[in-house]
Amino acid sequence: MERVDQLIRQLESGDPNERYQAASALGQLGDPKALPALIRALDDNDANVHIAAARAVGKIGDLNAIQNLLDAYERRTVRFAEPIFEAIGEILGRTSPDEKNRTVFAGVVDRLIQFVQQDDSFDTIVRAKAAAEALGKTRDPKAIPILLERLRKRGSFEMAKAAARAIRHFDDPQVIQALTEVAANKNIDEKLREAAVQSLGDIGNPEVVDTLIPILEEDSAKPYPTLGDTLRKETARALGRIGNPKAIEPLIRALQKERDWSKFGLREAFIDALGNFRDPQVTDALVGTLSMDYSTAAAAAKTLKKLRDKRAVQPLITIVEDDGKKGVYPDHRRRFAAEVLGVLGDPRAIPALAKALHDNDADIRKAARESLLAFVPTHPDAILRLPPDDRHRLGRQIQDSERNELAQEICK
Repeated sequence: MERVDQLIRQLESGDPNERYQAASALGQLGDPKALPALIRALDDNDANVHIAAARAVGKIGDLNAIQNLLDAYERRTVRFAEPIFEAIGEILGRTSPDEKNRTVFAGVVDRLIQFVQQDDSFDTIVRAKAAAEALGKTRDPKAIPILLERLRKRGSFEMAKAAARAIRHFDDPQVIQALTEVAANKNIDEKLREAAVQSLGDIGNPEVVDTLIPILEEDSAKPYPTLGDTLRKETARALGRIGNPKAIEPLIRALQKERDWSKFGLREAFIDALGNFRDPQVTDALVGTLSMDYSTAAAAAKTLKKLRDKRAVQPLITIVEDDGKKGVYPDHRRRFAAEVLGVLGDPRAIPALAKALHDNDADIRKAARESLLAFVPTHPDAILRLPPDDRHRLGRQIQDSERNELAQEICK
């Protein structure tokens, strides 16, 4: 309580930097006692203080504070629309209408609708975009036709994109239909399509996968294929969030087909999406992906660690034991396989990892040693059953590693 009182005094009497710090701290503390002072700070002459106060009101305030935010907005210039309406959206996002506040809530919805419906002049478009996002957070069915109108209106691309994102809060047949139409339309700007795809992923309706799957390979015939990579990434992420297993095979096909060395970011998006599915096909595909370039293999290893699918153990053991340099990138393939085996924690991997302690590649020896260390507390008997030479080598490598770390610490 004393801390809040001190920050309120600082907000009302400090220099601009102190006032900014006070407003930010009061928002983090979340004490409603600070709300009157923060509302007064909405009229602060310093822009940073005003913005910090608006955000703090958004974190602390209730529906009654929205009118204070709107009044403050009317007294400010258009460039302050975003923080004000973000604060309004934050309040609306945690507020449900009930008997006590239904009238106030309805009034806020109507006011936001008015802002969203206004013309697309420079002075109003910033406010309309911010108001659209806040309107979506109301989850009031009255918002649907207004947001759909702005989505379909071609007068302002930026406003259509804002509407596409704002409408993600509604799992409604009209909304799904409108967003799928935009997502599938190859004749409109890809940024708008991306916004529609993101919202479909957020809504999570499993029926939209048939619209999204074709987008994964859509850019293959374009003269500049990389222009579609962001759209394809967002499509993969949306499919992963939705979680419909119909997407597994298309995602695997897209991953295996995309061999252009420069598109590792796209491959990582496919891998991240596959990480939302626990399926034997996914495990097999990710193990196979360890043979790709380093960044892609690293992403596959990370996802295999996340899934912890024991069905990967035997294929990974085979990779670790394969010193015949199969594959294009044999060294990191075996290294990542050893790392994943340590996370999976299956004692079947111990003999192969012990053998890898003798490997010529230092990175593989290190990965094997660190993975074997993970087995010491969980399967000590299996470690003790290793041949004496392997046990001694493991011990020596651990000692050498600790000695090197100590030397580095001393030399700092």
